Amino acid sequence: MENCFAFPMLSTTAEPAAFFWAFLIVGTAMLIFPRAFWFLSHGMFFRDSEPSDMALIFYRVLGGVCLVLAIVSLSGGLY
Repeated sequence: MENCFAFPMLSTTAEPAAFFWAFLIVGTAMLIFPRAFWFLSHGMFFRDSEPSDMALIFYRVLGGVCLVLAIVSLSGGLY
């Protein structure tokens, strides 16, 4: 079968490792620095604003979800 796209077919062997490292780095950073992620998504638009406790908890939980996704992507997926 000929590739009809302008891009060559990507190898599927590198994808789980790339997702693993991306989710691992982002998830760990979200767990350690939730205030920085809040600032990047909301804080830079408002002057003298502080995140609520719930917002910080949300970013920490989201960091945990990213770490779980890193483990799942390393194991080959959910199927």
